[in-house]
Amino acid sequence: MSIRQLIRIGSIVLLACTVVACGSDDDTTASGDSSSGGVVTTAAAKSTTAPDADSGDAKKAASSDVDCPAAKDALTKLIVNWQLVVQLPKTDDVAEWSSTASSIGTLSDFGDQLDTLAAAFGDDAGASAAIDYMQGANAIVEKGMGGDTTAPAELGTYLGDDLATALGKKTPLLMASDSLDC
Repeated sequence: MSIRQLIRIGSIVLLACTVVACGSDDDTTASGDSSSGGVVTTAAAKSTTAPDADSGDAKKAASSDVDCPAAKDALTKLIVNWQLVVQLPKTDDVAEWSSTASSIGTLSDFGDQLDTLAAAFGDDAGASAAIDYMQGANAIVEKGMGGDTTAPAELGTYLGDDLATALGKKTPLLMASDSLDC
């Protein structure tokens, strides 16, 4: 797959993630009214004792201990690196992995980027699961970068056959990034 195709796929995934992340926050539900046969739409009740999750105060509290510039930088680089990682199984010669990785992304720093994001989004279950998954892939990539010739097959098995699903594994991280208030 060419770099142009990789960029197109990444752009499509990024667009889809943005649409999902910027979706409606409408808290209405529809329920049937048995007496009139109609549909009644009601707004979901908001707790008066807990801070509003959409308020600036809640976001600041969630991100007060986070190094926002480092988290944003790591997330930006992770997007490119993850697209690269899912392409590596197509390159059987692990000697080529280093040259590809150095010309496109910052794959040598992928583990550090994952650690930074783990610290930033540790309270988000979806983001934590995505990071754990990517750390598993990174362990295989590191073996391949070290010359292990079984790494392409192992990484291919780990990631599966569906490229879109593998790329979509970063979606919870993109959605969690909305909680950063910086």
